[in-house]
Amino acid sequence: MKLYDYFRSSAAFCVRMALALKGLTAEREFVHMRRKDQLGAAYKAINPMGLVPSLADDDGTIVTQSLAII
Repeated sequence: MKLYDYFRSSAAFCVRMALALKGLTAEREFVHMRRKDQLGAAYKAINPMGLVPSLADDDGTIVTQSLAII
C-alpha cells in the first residue's frame, strides 16, 4: 500500500492518523504541492483531479478522497 501525500496537507494528516490508529503502515510518496507536483502528468495518472492524498492498494485499487480512504 502506498500513500501519496504532502506533509502540510490537513487531509493527508487525517489519513496518516487514521492509518496509525488502525495499526496499518503505508509506504509514503511525497507530492510537493508548493512545486505543483500534483499537477504533473505522473501524478495525474494516479489522481486525475490532482489532489492529495491518494492511497494505492497492492492490488492496484486507488482511492483519492481522504474520507473515502479513512
